[in-house]
Amino acid sequence: HKVVTNQPVKSVIVIPLIAQKKEFGWFCVFSAREELANTEMDFLGLFAKQIEMAITIADLFQAVREQAVTDGLTGLYNRRYFEEALEKEVQRARRQKQPFSIIGIDLDFLKKINDTYGHNYGDLAIKTIANVLKANARSVDVPARIGGEEFNVLLPGISSQGAMIAAERIRKTIENTEIDTIGHITGSLGVATYFEHSENIDELLELTDQAMYTSKRNGRNKVTLAKPISETYWQEVAVNTFLDI
Repeated sequence: HKVVTNQPVKSVIVIPLIAQKKEFGWFCVFSAREELANTEMDFLGLFAKQIEMAITIADLFQAVREQAVTDGLTGLYNRRYFEEALEKEVQRARRQKQPFSIIGIDLDFLKKINDTYGHNYGDLAIKTIANVLKANARSVDVPARIGGEEFNVLLPGISSQGAMIAAERIRKTIENTEIDTIGHITGSLGVATYFEHSENIDELLELTDQAMYTSKRNGRNKVTLAKPISETYWQEVAVNTFLDI
């Protein structure tokens, strides 16, 4: 309305804009003449096509960018993105002298689900955990599928106490979520915190995994807080690894 106020408009040309077979807008031309020449109409049509092409390229670029950092099955971030985010978070934590935490989650009894109900329901169980992680994540958190039935959540600025609360909320939500045919599933979780448990990223990830597998060995459907690296002995790690195998 503001565009045409006090202007001698005698005709309006409206050209729909379509990208990837979806209408996303209109290209409107206001003219002081009642009719436009065929050459002018051809030019407007060509101009509209250029707009459609630009939008299509932008959408495809965004789709490719998302595929590069997200897991195809769950829509969570993938391992590569998680590791890059973790490196940046280490730099931030050191600079600001603030901790961050990692929650490791492993779906319990995936093989049993696959054998009993089929791999489609195994995928459904994995996607269910992914949806729980999305629903419980803050905007700054990084929930990721690391591989198979394993997930990690990066919690910037969160101490072990806060991470344990968040992990328990995730555990409880997973347990209470009902899935078609399967019923209910559970997950085993481990928590480790930068500065508190280790200042080495590889060690921190290892401690997260150890805590997660401790939850499994202690009956599953539990949350376990890691021990500081100074309290973790190689003999204990070796025995636990042997038991896992």
